[in-house]
Amino acid sequence: MHRHRTTRSTMVALGAAVLAATATAAIGTDSSAAAIGTASAAAAPAPSYNGLALTPPMGFNDWNAFGCNVSQDLVEQTALAMHQNGMQAAGYDYVNIDDCWMNGRNVVGTAAKIAAGRDANGHLVADPTYFPDGIAALAKYVHSLGMKLGIYEDIGTATCQGLAGSYGHEATDAQDFANWGVDYLKYDDCFLPPQIPPTPAGYQAAYQVMSDALAATGRPIVYSVCEHTEAGQSWLWGATQSNLWRSTSDIRPNFASMLTNFTKNSVLADYAGPGHWNDPDMLEIGTGAITKLAAPAVAGDTNVKVASVSAAIPGSPITVGTATGGNLQSATVSSVGTAATTTTLFAPAATGDSTAKVASVSGFTIGGPITVDTGAGAQSATVTSVGTAGAKSTLFTGAAAGDTNVKVASIAGLTVGQPILIDTGASQEAPVVTSIGTAGSATTLSAATTPGAANIKVASVAGLAVGDSLAIDTGANREVVTISAVGTAGGTGTGVTFTPALALTHARGAAVLDVNKPGTGVSFTPALASAHAAGTVTEGDGTGIAFTPALTAAHPIGTSVVGPTGTGITLTAPLAQPHASGDGVGISGSTVPESQSELSLWAAEAAPLIAGTDVVNMAAQNLAVYTNKDVIAVNQDPLGVQAQVLSNANSQWTLVKPLADGAKAVVLFNAGATPWTGASVSLAALGLDPKQAYDSRDLWTHSSSTVRDTIGVASIPPHGSVMVRVSSAETLVGDQLALVGSADGGSFAAQLQAVLSSLSKGKSNAACGQLGAYVSHVKAQSGKALTSSLAAQLVANAAQIDRVIDC
Repeated sequence: MHRHRTTRSTMVALGAAVLAATATAAIGTDSSAAAIGTASAAAAPAPSYNGLALTPPMGFNDWNAFGCNVSQDLVEQTALAMHQNGMQAAGYDYVNIDDCWMNGRNVVGTAAKIAAGRDANGHLVADPTYFPDGIAALAKYVHSLGMKLGIYEDIGTATCQGLAGSYGHEATDAQDFANWGVDYLKYDDCFLPPQIPPTPAGYQAAYQVMSDALAATGRPIVYSVCEHTEAGQSWLWGATQSNLWRSTSDIRPNFASMLTNFTKNSVLADYAGPGHWNDPDMLEIGTGAITKLAAPAVAGDTNVKVASVSAAIPGSPITVGTATGGNLQSATVSSVGTAATTTTLFAPAATGDSTAKVASVSGFTIGGPITVDTGAGAQSATVTSVGTAGAKSTLFTGAAAGDTNVKVASIAGLTVGQPILIDTGASQEAPVVTSIGTAGSATTLSAATTPGAANIKVASVAGLAVGDSLAIDTGANREVVTISAVGTAGGTGTGVTFTPALALTHARGAAVLDVNKPGTGVSFTPALASAHAAGTVTEGDGTGIAFTPALTAAHPIGTSVVGPTGTGITLTAPLAQPHASGDGVGISGSTVPESQSELSLWAAEAAPLIAGTDVVNMAAQNLAVYTNKDVIAVNQDPLGVQAQVLSNANSQWTLVKPLADGAKAVVLFNAGATPWTGASVSLAALGLDPKQAYDSRDLWTHSSSTVRDTIGVASIPPHGSVMVRVSSAETLVGDQLALVGSADGGSFAAQLQAVLSSLSKGKSNAACGQLGAYVSHVKAQSGKALTSSLAAQLVANAAQIDRVIDC
């Protein structure tokens, strides 16, 4: 029978560590002593610049699920849900508000939005429509639940949504945050003024201003640097002035985006530690698409008809109904079919019409149904032909009276013989199209710009060339520059460089036109009667959808048009209750194995765990992932070490994270599209003694096994992972010591110290006998010196120790 030995020096260090830990704990149903970390005497944690966030922050942020649709009600409902659903108990205690909380959300124009966000004395003002009681009252409510409130601002003149930024107001804003009771600040990096160059040094200096301002308030506020462009390389300097910093671009609710952010973050382990963490962005577990039922569903149905199947994938959780409606239930997708066909009238329909001009013809087929309008005004018919959809465009260049041709940004939806609507209101003209040529080279800004910028990020670089004149924006904001270099498209691309530098601010989505390439445009008759400026709206009705019988009533533009309900989404189990047409459906962007991988990887990388989903209406499967206490314990381990990547060949990743009690957390992650068969990692590769036996606890199945030499897994599914906690017998005994502390006068601790002493001397038989006596003592004191639940957990944990020692 193989026995293992531990050096005496190791035992002395371990004994010192476990003797210092004397807390007793109530254990959750899916936790064990192996999931409870104790502070290590051998590893002093790196300092936090402000003493905060010694473990990665955990909580919620509204942006990914709700965007600008944030409100006091939403934040309060979310905080209450976290208080009641187990998230707060699992450690998620920050409830963070993102952009759009300040006044100005519904104001038109960036300058006006910025001005609306502050009062006459320069203080930020919460939007009274959406936050009627103000931020201080909201913080008080969140605090009453035992939770903490976070808020959002921006290093620039405006936030990413164009509202009032903090540049030049840092001291005032920081003090207001402190006065309101804010506990966490996420500080973004949009709309940089010329005084902040987008370089590491420029960002470092600018972010330091708010860091100093927060410190001056005297209130403990966790500081999150959100330099999400990566240009500032905030991991190089973040620890000197912040608690966490974005190490990646924005995450999206799909596996590919999660993998990208994990991969980028995986090489930055040296920069993380207690109080200063790499942040690969929010958790997208449960976030995806929101749609609604396109037809009623009854209890027992295993298929639901939905308005959209976007983001739905087999194996992903969905919700039907809502918590506020009292009919929320979770389901799992078995297969994905087609969505219901819905659109709107692009032009008004009159009594007697047998053709409807529509915004989209997608999904309509000859012989299929079409319903115009809803409710009492609904009229059903059968489709006889399907033509083209209507579309909106803009004039690429100005048009003059007498013109019979206009240059347009798009020719979609135009048809020879059909009218083209130029302009709106009293200026509208409707000549008939005689020929259709080509559209101008046009795109939009992928990111906002500021005065002084000589480079823009664009959605497309197609057709753009060096030397071309580029018109940026329209109307009074229009600027014309000359292209000097063309790079790559997208918000993180290299964009387009030009001269001269911009003089004005331009919002994300603003039009970008290549003046040298206006296309051949659209010809028509009769000639225009008046002039129209560049950027003027143009519309083509398309040929629409013909049907029978004809309409018996008139319907205005924008009226609902409905076609087939599609084949919908098939579920793995039947619905338990009925749902009406129009009930909400929430579609997760990831499968359960993908979600488990995300939490495992973020935990191993000591990343902040900030849920970016609709917590109130979350599927039960996703809540179970978020609240896995064994995995969370790895993330919250006080040693604060980010996992090391041992290997990542063939999209098969192996990571190891040392823990404070001497255990190792190991993740075997299959990023590939096919199963990883025979996945394994040797104990030697983990820095463990291959001659010893260890306990390997699977943190998702919550089962334990004894391993020697190698940890092996028969098969890991595509995008799935296995996460284990590997502990020696000595580590397990140390964890037991931390749990029992000084209970019953320290008698339990004395028995466990005797076990440790025997193991250090290689006396396994003696250790087995002492462990048996300890178990008998625990059972005898169950419900007395120990709670019955703790006693049961201690006995189960002792069984793990027994297996490792091989008693």
